[in-house]
Amino acid sequence: MSILRFRGALAALLATAFLLSACGAADEENQAEGTREPVPLTAPPADPRMQETQGFWRASTLPEPLAAAEFSLPSEAAGGESASARLEVLSLDSDGEFARLVLAWLPPVAGPALGAQTLTAQSARAGGVPWVRLVDTRTAQVLEPLQGESGSFDHEAPPQVRDAAPADMTRGACICSYALGEDSSRSGKPERTELIFVDFPAPEGGRVDVFAGEWHEPLSDVPISTDEPFMLPDDGLAGFRMLSAAARQPSPVYGSGARYARTEPLRSRTDHPGGLIVTGHGRVREVHIPAGALFGQDSYELDADDDLLGGLAGILDAQAAGGTTAVVEGHTAQRNDQDRALDLSERRARALARELESRVDSDLPLEAEGHGVQAPLVPHADLGGAPVEEHRDLNERMTLRYVPADGDDAAELPHAGAPAPPELPEAEETETAEGAALSVLLPVPGEPGAAPGDEAGEDVGESADESGGERGHDDHDDDDESDDAEDGPRSLRLDVQDAEREGDIVTVRLAFALTGEDETDPEAFSGQDQRGGSFGPNLYAAPSPAVPGAANLALTAGGQQHRPLAIGAAGCLCTEVAGTGTALSTQPSPMFARFRLPERTEGPPVIRIAGTAQFTLPEELTERIMED
Repeated sequence: MSILRFRGALAALLATAFLLSACGAADEENQAEGTREPVPLTAPPADPRMQETQGFWRASTLPEPLAAAEFSLPSEAAGGESASARLEVLSLDSDGEFARLVLAWLPPVAGPALGAQTLTAQSARAGGVPWVRLVDTRTAQVLEPLQGESGSFDHEAPPQVRDAAPADMTRGACICSYALGEDSSRSGKPERTELIFVDFPAPEGGRVDVFAGEWHEPLSDVPISTDEPFMLPDDGLAGFRMLSAAARQPSPVYGSGARYARTEPLRSRTDHPGGLIVTGHGRVREVHIPAGALFGQDSYELDADDDLLGGLAGILDAQAAGGTTAVVEGHTAQRNDQDRALDLSERRARALARELESRVDSDLPLEAEGHGVQAPLVPHADLGGAPVEEHRDLNERMTLRYVPADGDDAAELPHAGAPAPPELPEAEETETAEGAALSVLLPVPGEPGAAPGDEAGEDVGESADESGGERGHDDHDDDDESDDAEDGPRSLRLDVQDAEREGDIVTVRLAFALTGEDETDPEAFSGQDQRGGSFGPNLYAAPSPAVPGAANLALTAGGQQHRPLAIGAAGCLCTEVAGTGTALSTQPSPMFARFRLPERTEGPPVIRIAGTAQFTLPEELTERIMED
């Protein structure tokens, strides 16, 4: 044996002896303290079994979760009663280029069980694949799952990933395993724990939020490991349902079979009086001006009010850091001729940049860019491909993009000539539901009376019957007749459950339920037209635009309307589609929305529900989210 080999063998023997003695000492210390170290996944467990953990069934050999949350929804399978499950993040590991998320879905020990199918997108539920995103709040980016060619993938093929065009990505495909479990009216001890994996581009930071599905709040601050892959215990108590019948578990190579990746910016949005919109993406600020306030239709000749142009130059003088380049961008609404749209946007950008350069007092360099239809502020179309006409004016715009000198928004914005937003009626308050801070009533879509978005108008306050009683209740105790025509239209009760602030981000938690005695109406939100239902048209709920969502909510304060944080033009950090879909139950269905609310915002916060009603947040919640 050579000297080098002898030294290597001796070192190995000494290291082994040291580790064994350290383990023995640790065991003695743990026994003395009455504690036990976690059993390594590579070691055979002492007693592999399905065990009860915090009210849910779980394989005893799985590692402790990095994060967990209980999911609860009214379920048609449970007769409208709430079904529950527990979602755990078992692993989130990066190899530097790609990352793998491993989830566990745990059924309850008692009561109806919520199926993992609730993690799929409502528009692609039949496919059975989860729709999960990683939200990196530090870099203001949202990572979508990697996808294969035409929605499928070969789990043995090496990753060959390129940036995706909008047509390449859908909510019904991913490099992942299935999430197929359906709701059940009662829970039972399962034979194994359902595991789900999803592969992503590697996040830049060390922690992310996991946004699983379309309706539940993200699991916050999940740590990312490096080169520490999840090890599946070899005891049959947990497993994946792979898309390929030939595969038992995911490929050891992250991203295998992937062809497309997409990362969307996480943007705040504030609508200012007069028609200007300010969005924020990390330190970058963008001021959006309706193109119609600056140019004629399909024209690139400036035809703008002098005060507006002077005000835009003032924004750059006051906010843009000296020496930092600002960019003037042109954008158009959807057009059949995209080359012509790109040319128009470029010509408009150059024209506006020349004009602002002549007005800006500072030595601020200006660049001009045209993007045509490629960077909409809001979706050109819904998930079914139907164009959204109301969004044309929002997407046909000019944008000033810059980094503010003081890191804050522009203090004063000029008026672009847009009309003030329509007045909305005050929502009718009702008896506060258990656990809520405030409950109000909204009409149910399709009911007689005032249905929001229908020809009957938007006056919610007159939806009660003439006797003055609450909608959905019969105030005529002596009247034996109890049909719906006598009782008046049913109502949707909206509960304001909570609100909190972390930095400049405000989270509002809501829930909605059916008033009256009916336990559930499975088709309450189906069959509505593009004007939508109680919460406005839902672009993420094709083909049922009346399905509730929180994307059309606005938190109004100080004359400004703050919209939910947007995931590019492809989603929002809010309940995009209610977990109950078209159904409406007497059990509450949860919703949430996150907004950016600047610290110096004044005035009582008001929640506006698009085209329906508005209400002021209760004082106790106002104190939590408004800075002094």
